[in-house]
Amino acid sequence: MTLGTPAEEVLDVTDAEQRQAGEVIEDDGTAVDKIIALLQKVKAI
Repeated sequence: MTLGTPAEEVLDVTDAEQRQAGEVIEDDGTAVDKIIALLQKVKAI
């Protein structure tokens, strides 16, 4: 069994950026609104 020529070749590897601190959201009944606002801010919805 031969695998042939790879479709892609890795030329360089770099470290990923350091993760930023997150935000803890306490669910006091407004958590859904806070999550929706965050998703709208990053244009996910």
